[in-house]
Amino acid sequence: MSSEPMASSPSVVPHPSAAAFLERAEAWLVEHEAENRLLLGIAMGLAARGGSLDPSVLLATVEQDGEVVGCAFRTPPHKVGLTRMPIEAVPHVVEAVAQR
Repeated sequence: MSSEPMASSPSVVPHPSAAAFLERAEAWLVEHEAENRLLLGIAMGLAARGGSLDPSVLLATVEQDGEVVGCAFRTPPHKVGLTRMPIEAVPHVVEAVAQR
């Protein structure tokens, strides 16, 4: 038997504002800036406007064991966008989007 602790299940954390999303996700997104440039631009543009997000907009971090492991976003009328994330997180993202 392995003595390594089991990882917790991934969770999707929607953020109420772009500023809150960036506070949590920006460092993670910048680690792979070339592939996350679209999401960084969207979030920074929304943050510049300030305030809470429209309820139809989704800026969410996917977190596991207290760490950001991915992000999901939706700015209607556009489809959902995803960053890299563990495959086991995808059903949790689908559920979060369906709740919107």
